[in-house]
Amino acid sequence: TIKLIDLMKDMPKKPALMFSSSASVYGEPETLPINEAAKKDPISPYGNTKYISELMFRDYARAYGIDVMCFRYFNAAGACPVTHDLGQEENATHIIARVLEASLANKAFTINGDQFDTPDGTCIRDYVHVADIADAHILSLNQLLVPRGIYNLGTAQGISNLEVMRTAAHV
Repeated sequence: TIKLIDLMKDMPKKPALMFSSSASVYGEPETLPINEAAKKDPISPYGNTKYISELMFRDYARAYGIDVMCFRYFNAAGACPVTHDLGQEENATHIIARVLEASLANKAFTINGDQFDTPDGTCIRDYVHVADIADAHILSLNQLLVPRGIYNLGTAQGISNLEVMRTAAHV
């Protein structure tokens, strides 16, 4: 990342950069829903690396006039709404894919963790469809609706693991 922005700062015409960050920069949030100004306290190397990159982009934007847009994704989910094939990788590790794979194979699915302080005891996550993420990128590239900066991409509404499992079973 540092090599990339070092190259960018030395270019006569400064290029724009769109960075895919992550809601993992927040760690365990103090309040919900999480807004962009919420405390950043990553709890994983992945989240920490995303946050460090954001800080570098912010500093380089200020110092060298590099145009930067950062999107913090929450839990990306879904496939292409037209063809239904793009977006789902084989052996994915996220719950939606695993529940659907278990259902298609007629295998049991076990939810790990049912002691959360939630209505059904399972953890709650904010899932955002990949098509909505793509739309946000297109709008940003076209500069139609958003000024440059950092934006959360989520729905501000969570769904529990048990709800994911029940919905997949119903479908």
